[in-house]
Amino acid sequence: MASLSEAIKSKTAELGDDKEAKKKLVELAEQALAAIEEAKTQDAVDKALQDALTSINNLQSDTKEEPSPEEPARPEEPSKTRRV
Repeated sequence: MASLSEAIKSKTAELGDDKEAKKKLVELAEQALAAIEEAKTQDAVDKALQDALTSINNLQSDTKEEPSPEEPARPEEPSKTRRV
């Protein structure tokens, strides 16, 4: 169970501000806990825990960091010095 807790903490930090991905993480954690509680044998508990860890580790943020648009280079203006 400690590994599940650590995986959730780690993934929460990794997901940053992606609220939808964090909601999915909460759903995965709840499903994992339910599966572990329903398990009748230690093998079933281990399998439920392993499945949960795999699902959590595979969870990706839906928001990709978009590169900031670069400003187009402006051509230098010719100097406006007066010649006499």
